[in-house]
Amino acid sequence: LVVVIFIIQSMFSWPLRHPALMLYFVVVIACLASNLETFSLKTGLIKKISYFFLSLFLIIYITFFISFGKAIALELYYIPKAKNSSNFFHSLTYVDKLSKNSFLIYGANHLFVQKAFNYLWQDIFNSPFVPVTKELYKKVNREKLFHYDKRALLEATCKKAKLLYNLRPFWFYPFVISFTELVRGNYDNSYKYAKEAEHLKPNDERVFALMHFANVLKASKITGKPVSEILPSKEDIKALQEGFRKSLEKNEKK
Repeated sequence: LVVVIFIIQSMFSWPLRHPALMLYFVVVIACLASNLETFSLKTGLIKKISYFFLSLFLIIYITFFISFGKAIALELYYIPKAKNSSNFFHSLTYVDKLSKNSFLIYGANHLFVQKAFNYLWQDIFNSPFVPVTKELYKKVNREKLFHYDKRALLEATCKKAKLLYNLRPFWFYPFVISFTELVRGNYDNSYKYAKEAEHLKPNDERVFALMHFANVLKASKITGKPVSEILPSKEDIKALQEGFRKSLEKNEKK
């Protein structure tokens, strides 16, 4: 019957993944080793070495469980709540509680930034693309772009992204910071962080587009011109591309 527990667990995930099952497995092996002749070791030296490594394993396991047992329990409690919550902000609150634990700080903060960024991007741009044309700019919620109502979420996302960027220089974090700085009206900072993201991930269209859009918003602020007058239309871009193509063809003929 001992095996049945592990067979049932294996249907869902790795049988020894759960700490309690791991401990149970070690106890079962110890009981078998002491009662069955098949598991007994005849050589004294081998037996001593085996006992030494078994004791070392148990010490390491118990130390790990004492140190990180609380973090594992928190993760097992809050992650399902975050995934199953129908309210987006309640979901973020659960993830934020996980980030307070030092063992879970990176993974929980990354999940928070990822979820919050996707929400903010869609809430403001209303499109998967950066608004670099007049047509895309029409989809933007301009009231939220210049006066965002959920400032606390914006600030928390920016703060956590900066923390993660200090822990690991991954391109996604400066990209998120650039976006939050853009919405906060800090266009120079937005361009600076987008440039850092571009350094970490060259040739990414969204990064270049965000750099361009930060410059457009800055130009609009300085000149007083509406953003829609500065941005080109799709037809303007096509005409520019066609002119560039013809220019290349002429140069090749020469």
